[in-house]
Amino acid sequence: MTAEIAILNKEAIALASDSAVTLSGDSSPKIFTSANKLFSLSKYHPVGIMLYQNASFMGVPWEVIIKLYRNKLGLTKFDKLEDYSENFIRFLEGANSLFPAKIKDTYVIETILNYLLYIRSDIIKRLEKRIEIEKELTDESIHKIVVNVINSHYNMWNETENIASIPESYWEEIHKKHGDKIKELIQDTFEKLPLSEKCEKCLERIVCSLFSKFPSGIQNPSFSGIVIAGFGELDTFPVLDELYLEGIAHDKLKYKRLRTT
Repeated sequence: MTAEIAILNKEAIALASDSAVTLSGDSSPKIFTSANKLFSLSKYHPVGIMLYQNASFMGVPWEVIIKLYRNKLGLTKFDKLEDYSENFIRFLEGANSLFPAKIKDTYVIETILNYLLYIRSDIIKRLEKRIEIEKELTDESIHKIVVNVINSHYNMWNETENIASIPESYWEEIHKKHGDKIKELIQDTFEKLPLSEKCEKCLERIVCSLFSKFPSGIQNPSFSGIVIAGFGELDTFPVLDELYLEGIAHDKLKYKRLRTT
């Protein structure tokens, strides 16, 4: 668990953090208790950045990312604190040397697989509850549960709007690039469960929406939280901007602003 504090008044802002971070990878996440989570975002202007949840982003340590950004930023300054946040987002999306295509594709496939496993787990739980009541399940009742669970997930994602920074057609780009692999993952994940063609299409649409929407109650465990705070040139008082970031797919960063104070 991360503990972070920000104290603002009309003259300054003070940031404080513990030193525990999570490193996410192929195996179980690991927690380290001696990491630096506070950095200057600019060498020349009063802007800092504080991290929580993960010590790395798509496999690259945040410390490395911030150092490279700070060097690139140089003497550049912005009128508003939020402009630093937006510039930092654009830097992440354009940092192809840090996040080459192979890394982005791996992120997409791992995210899709994890969500398919989540849906399958949801189905298994429903089946277990039903068998406690009926003692024996028919093929019809199994099929009905599978359909109901998939439809529930589909409706949740379909009714959620795309985040403002990503176009409505974005899911089609994901499907065009990764469609064959998605079909393979669906078959492998649900091989022993009855799937109609309609259910398969729903699953494809669901997983292609993972990179452009934020349904309520769904959180990627590998997310990173960042807090950018300080003064823009025209800010009379200090400003704090908190962002939630998941990853980059097809050169688009999935993120949302949690609050600006």
